[in-house]
Amino acid sequence: DVGCGGGFMAGAFQRFGADASGLDIDRQAIRYARARYPKCNFYCQSFEDFEVDRPYDFVYSSELIEHVARLDNYMDLICRLTHAGSHVLITTPDLGSPRVPTPVTDWDVFGPPYHVQFFDRDNLALLFERAGFSEVRVYGDKKAGLKMLFRRCKST
Repeated sequence: DVGCGGGFMAGAFQRFGADASGLDIDRQAIRYARARYPKCNFYCQSFEDFEVDRPYDFVYSSELIEHVARLDNYMDLICRLTHAGSHVLITTPDLGSPRVPTPVTDWDVFGPPYHVQFFDRDNLALLFERAGFSEVRVYGDKKAGLKMLFRRCKST
């Protein structure tokens, strides 16, 4: 789980039998995650500093990418974490949703400097395609959220 916060998803994945790990830069969140989910591996490091010891079959990153100023560092990490055939599930606010108000500045998630990137299905798919991933599925959302599953096609 990239941007794991308190480790809730890593803990859920571990309960389903996964060898689960979480990465976050928030020391307090990682401290909590380690105490709450001792069977998971948690790392308190930046994207750039995290040393990947093995690729993962599945990477989850929820409500994080919109906060990332340097998408190249984020995508570099995603590529280092995966191998051909790995899947990545990303969730983020959906700028292309019909539920986004006009003007967009009235949207409660439109909040620079906290949200510095904004995505819709097309630009998120293009970002991942350029990194060697293909779109597998877009999941429906009752709010203005975007949930996309990608598969790593090749090493870049």
